[in-house]
Amino acid sequence: MANLTFLQPSAVQCGEAALQWMGGKPNYSVSVVSAQSALDSKVLAQVGSSFSPFTQYTVAIPAGTLIKFRVIDNSSPPQVADTILLSVGPSNDDSCLPADQRTNTSKSEAATKSTTSTRSSDENESSTKDGDEGVSSDSPTGSASVSPSSSHRSLS
Repeated sequence: MANLTFLQPSAVQCGEAALQWMGGKPNYSVSVVSAQSALDSKVLAQVGSSFSPFTQYTVAIPAGTLIKFRVIDNSSPPQVADTILLSVGPSNDDSCLPADQRTNTSKSEAATKSTTSTRSSDENESSTKDGDEGVSSDSPTGSASVSPSSSHRSLS
């Protein structure tokens, strides 16, 4: 059986990384590990398992994070192969990241959309209330009359 070797991919925030390796024995387990220090190898994401020596992964990790991709095969004992240290590249796309890891621009856009939507629904509610207050249906003829504050004249 050939030694397990990871081919060097690139990684861009919210981009697709094509992960490929050679050797080892299927099924393969692929993960992303932190590489902030030599002692740090915390698993940041499970890419999944693959029978073939190829898979794709949407890099849901913020730009600038130091990572390694890791593949473990199904031999006994298992072989492990890591890529060399990678820094996740920048991207204008942060849609794949959790809300608390998105850029300030995206956070403020989301807040603006939320405020606009709330304001719009408040305005609609207010205009409905104002419109209801100006209409009276207690006229003796049974027809409705509109108060002078409205742009319409009396209907009776």
